[in-house]
Amino acid sequence: RISESKHIKRVMAAATSPSGIRNDVLLPDAVRQYIIEHKLEKVVTSALNRVILQMPEDPYARLAEELSKSSFSVPRFMHLRPDASKPRKQLNFHVVVSSRGVNIRIHKLTLGDVFHVEDGSEERWISFLQDFFEKSFSDIYVDEYLSLDEHCRELIAATPGEVDELKITMSLTNQLLMAGAAATNNDVLSFIQHCLNKVGCEQVSMPLRNLYDLGTWRDRWPRFAAPLFHGAGAASLRCAVALQALPPEAEPRRGMIQAQMQALHAAKAEAVKALQADKTTASLVVDGVAHVLPTLLQTFQACQKAIDAVAEERPSSGILFANAEEAWKEEESVYELEAGKPRSLQELVEFYVELTEDGWISTLINPFRDEDFQTGCELLKASRPQVLILRDYGDEIAPEIDEDTPFGCLWHVRPTSPLPQILRRYSEHANSWHDLADGFGRCCSLDLGDTGRAVPEALMEALMACAEVQTIYVPQLLPEELTAHLSQRLDEVLQRVQAPA
Repeated sequence: RISESKHIKRVMAAATSPSGIRNDVLLPDAVRQYIIEHKLEKVVTSALNRVILQMPEDPYARLAEELSKSSFSVPRFMHLRPDASKPRKQLNFHVVVSSRGVNIRIHKLTLGDVFHVEDGSEERWISFLQDFFEKSFSDIYVDEYLSLDEHCRELIAATPGEVDELKITMSLTNQLLMAGAAATNNDVLSFIQHCLNKVGCEQVSMPLRNLYDLGTWRDRWPRFAAPLFHGAGAASLRCAVALQALPPEAEPRRGMIQAQMQALHAAKAEAVKALQADKTTASLVVDGVAHVLPTLLQTFQACQKAIDAVAEERPSSGILFANAEEAWKEEESVYELEAGKPRSLQELVEFYVELTEDGWISTLINPFRDEDFQTGCELLKASRPQVLILRDYGDEIAPEIDEDTPFGCLWHVRPTSPLPQILRRYSEHANSWHDLADGFGRCCSLDLGDTGRAVPEALMEALMACAEVQTIYVPQLLPEELTAHLSQRLDEVLQRVQAPA
């Protein structure tokens, strides 16, 4: 994070001319509506912020370049045209878009796998889907992707019989993402970045289109994290390890995600093996899961030893999911994060200061109960400003945060949700948490749950497009199939950049 960015934005806001857009009460209704409809204030302010943060030699040329990103003519969806080369029962269509008044078949779409089409009903289904698309999507700009899942609701409501709402929405939004990228002559990552920018989200990652961009992405490759030790007293306490995608100075290469997940899996096994090798700690392994040692300092030393044994060449760091609300003892008004060691708020802060002294533990999540959170974070930040403190609100996001809030927000990513919904959630909170607090989603939790549902095709590109995301935490190690899918998507991005067609 660029620490000056918050200050720059506040100075700019304070310096806004009384006759400027901010005083929209003085503007005629038609002008005010025009500004809102085209998001002029957001687009111009965002472009100016980026120029000021970069401070280029020619600011006017850079400003023009930034503004031009919002100026190209975006195609609109028009209708679906049946693909005559395929069996009708497969419900194959061409997506037709309009660009500068010309209709173009831009992408193929198939829906035969999400609807049950009986023999003889093919034409009814084809007409039904064409009518739906024309009513719900016609004349919508292809880059209004973050709202496309909402348009799918009309299809769900109109479809006869029982339907799998999520499966239909996921299929349509996956395929319309590809259509939108093709229609704007973009790769998927660049298209998602553009869609986030369009809705006013400023926390969007840097371009990744050519070999030059690879250098700016050196510290941006997805870093995965997983728990190695589980809590005892506080059942949800976790001691986790985050692993860098690459060793220092190494060039990006294919298979980075699979290599990370394999290393984290091996570190988990190493932690269990180390406990079982000692009679005094063997009982801490229950059903193949390692549980915390008598002290958290010992536990994190064991974490570091386990990850170094399998991936010593890669930088790693520790993450403590303290979930201190569970460790609070109401009767004594103390925290008992470690068995038999009650601590007051001040003593708990001093404990965290000592625990993070060597710098390996980089992130603390829910280190205090709700009533103590603000005070505890302020005290801890005074001694350890470099430690990232996150609050976990679950699926609820605090509606308002105060300026200079001393913590960030853990982002729960539900990959069984449609991709527009995931991106919309990020866009709604990233700006305010970046400007007023310590970020939204700098650590995101990839919550799969117990379902065997498919995830959005471009989940990897979506997380890469979100500039705030630094660490992707997986509460349970990902299934091999999903790991392979995410890894393949990242490999395809690298292939496009390193060996363009």
